[in-house]
Amino acid sequence: MSADAAVRDQDTARLRRGRHGPERHIANDVEKRFDFEVREPFKASLNCERENAKAPCTPLRLLRLDFSAPITRADTQKFVLHEPKGNTSPSFDDSDQSTEFSTLTFAAPLPERADLSIEAPANLKDVSGRALANADLFPPKTATVPMPPRAKFSSGDFGIIERFAERDMPAMLPVTLRHVEANLHVQGLNSGTSQITELKLDRR
Repeated sequence: MSADAAVRDQDTARLRRGRHGPERHIANDVEKRFDFEVREPFKASLNCERENAKAPCTPLRLLRLDFSAPITRADTQKFVLHEPKGNTSPSFDDSDQSTEFSTLTFAAPLPERADLSIEAPANLKDVSGRALANADLFPPKTATVPMPPRAKFSSGDFGIIERFAERDMPAMLPVTLRHVEANLHVQGLNSGTSQITELKLDRR
């Protein structure tokens, strides 16, 4: 039977069913119908956020492996994400004590401009004992694009910038830049009663 197909078991009236041997029967005086739906095969699919359907994954978002049926926690802990600089295990919420999972996630950020693949445990089965129907696609492979440009205030700890800097020294405010052109200029950026007039790039 095909996946997601509708199935009906119909017992017509006056149907006689054998019970404990051919000498005994139970007559069915009422027509009965039992409707079922065939489950889809046990499959896994790799998903991530992309700029478009044909683009590689963005490294700023997590990598997700979705299953059409749940698997055990023990099996989820055997999955491994292979990266250029090492291996990563799936991420779990510390408060989540579930014994079955239908989704696995690998936390962001992911390495940029990298080829990635996910290794699954051998003979993976769902909680019903069904083998993975698309096991031939493992290990699934994907790649990531370069980090997108960014300009933001530093997320690290830094002190409050004084309105008036030390004598003969300018006031400074840390800003994080990524993939922004080197000749970036800032002129007259209003910041309350102060004004940013210069931008110095500290390359690291």
